[in-house]
Amino acid sequence: VYPSKLVVDIKEVTPVARWRVDGTTFVIDGAGNQIANATSADDNLPLVIGDGAANGASAIIAAMSTYPDLTKGLIAFSRIGDRRWDLIYKTGLRIRLPEKGLDEALIQLQEAQSKYRLLDRDLVLIDMRVKGQMALRPAKRSGA
Repeated sequence: VYPSKLVVDIKEVTPVARWRVDGTTFVIDGAGNQIANATSADDNLPLVIGDGAANGASAIIAAMSTYPDLTKGLIAFSRIGDRRWDLIYKTGLRIRLPEKGLDEALIQLQEAQSKYRLLDRDLVLIDMRVKGQMALRPAKRSGA
């Protein structure tokens, strides 16, 4: 306050994810607001990728937290067309989730993982965009 006083207002923000867009990774809060550029100290935060991913990050992270078996080996959530998500795993597996019915798809995926260890199989793609169905693409083997 002019002329002899300085007022500093500090608001602490809790980071919830790293958001990668256009080759740059930011740390974001629960509302999707950028906090700062991400550093290696932020590697423990979930990674969301793509346009619009920051806005929906909290929802997909919360939904997945209910299914710990599905988060093993998960490296990123990729926002597709600002309307649906893909899950990307260390093994190269990509799971295409539906635009609508996310909860039902995650329940179906959890059941398949519990019964058949589906995420542990040699697959490159699981497409769940059609309600109640699951299309699988096995990895190509050399010499086959």
